Amino acid sequence: MKKILIMIAALTLSGCATINNGGTQDFTIKTSNDKNFKATICRLNNEEGKWQATPASIVTIHRDGNDLNISCENEQQTGLFSVPPTFNVGSMIADIIFLCTGCLVIDAATNAFYEYPEKVEIPMIDKDKKLAPE
Repeated sequence: MKKILIMIAALTLSGCATINNGGTQDFTIKTSNDKNFKATICRLNNEEGKWQATPASIVTIHRDGNDLNISCENEQQTGLFSVPPTFNVGSMIADIIFLCTGCLVIDAATNAFYEYPEKVEIPMIDKDKKLAPE
């Protein structure tokens, strides 16, 4: 009986998005038109935290239901980008199918249902370049 209960518990918990996806994810930034790639620093933030990375490096960020804001900068250029998350319906359905109420609560608290794309490309523009009036 004890083995059966352990098996049921393992199957139930395997439906949790937190276990499958986690509350964090790896993220990569690529810059385009970057004249000083080695000096470029990118700052990322959402409501779950702030991170810093260089282009082409992998940074671990916290998942969030809000946009991930990215600003990249070097001495000559700057680039701004905002990445909306997607909601992973499959993970939520798995929690419901396995009747894992605890998982639903944990996954909602850790934002495990949300994910950003694995990488984005940030267009860099010269700091002295002025936008033409519209």
